[in-house]
Amino acid sequence: MKNEENSPDRGATRSRAFATTVLMVATFMDLMDSTITNVALPTIGKDLHATPEQLEWTLAGYVIAFATLLLTGGRLGDVFGHRRIFVIGMVGFTLASLGAALSQTGDLLVAARMLQGGFAGIMVPQVLSSVQVMFAPEERAPVLGIIGALSSLGAIGGLILGGWLVTADLLGMGWRSIFLVNVPVGVVLVAAALLFVPRSRSEHPLRPDLAGVLLGGLGVFLVVFPLTDGRAAGWAWWIWAMLTAAPLVIAAFTWQQRRMFKAHGSPLLPLPLFRDRGFASGQLVQVLSSIGNGGYVLILLYYVQSA
Repeated sequence: MKNEENSPDRGATRSRAFATTVLMVATFMDLMDSTITNVALPTIGKDLHATPEQLEWTLAGYVIAFATLLLTGGRLGDVFGHRRIFVIGMVGFTLASLGAALSQTGDLLVAARMLQGGFAGIMVPQVLSSVQVMFAPEERAPVLGIIGALSSLGAIGGLILGGWLVTADLLGMGWRSIFLVNVPVGVVLVAAALLFVPRSRSEHPLRPDLAGVLLGGLGVFLVVFPLTDGRAAGWAWWIWAMLTAAPLVIAAFTWQQRRMFKAHGSPLLPLPLFRDRGFASGQLVQVLSSIGNGGYVLILLYYVQSA
């Protein structure tokens, strides 16, 4: 009789469980880092003598880079392999975390945070793609449910862990510990991914839309930068020039997306989706919810510590 412990099915199940755990921990860590700096902002500002604008970009830079590269990251995984892009993203995220922890100025911290967000943006899509490969359709619902729950827990966990690490001041590292904690976890996840996450790629991948990424990212930057730095710059003429150029770039992005959809069917943002009332309404609710929750938490945490 074949030993159940050593049977191929049992081994495959264990390997799949380990792979799923690796992917879930990576998702949790990425989303945790989107909020972990909120509680530490006053301490970071005092230590680095950072301006309010630099502190704002410490948060916004991560989220903007993450969102800009999210779809492109998914397509890169389809073309070059999900595990390969996941590992590249995790290595980059870990190194960027180390760079953030070692930052000596506000500008260096902002740059490191944008790199963190960018690498997270190419890593996170590989999680869902790998789940699609490892699990049959009837098995995916519980796994996707857990990943969805971890997304919310990651955002909450970032606030709790960030506050605890700053207060505990482990080994005198202060706020730097909120980034250093990612380094050993990242090393373990890279090694575990190479061991347990299976190789996979799409049989019919969509082509990456690099022009769409550049135009979309530029449009967002031309809106966010003036609103963030405009007051500090005294609302100089170039601030107004950026705000004036923003709708033009966004219009160019929309035209380019329509052109890509007609030519190749693989735009970065499929605009016909917005004709669906359910989708458009859902996006509006999501935007309003994110503005309300994100803005409230940021202002509240900063105020109760500094004011």
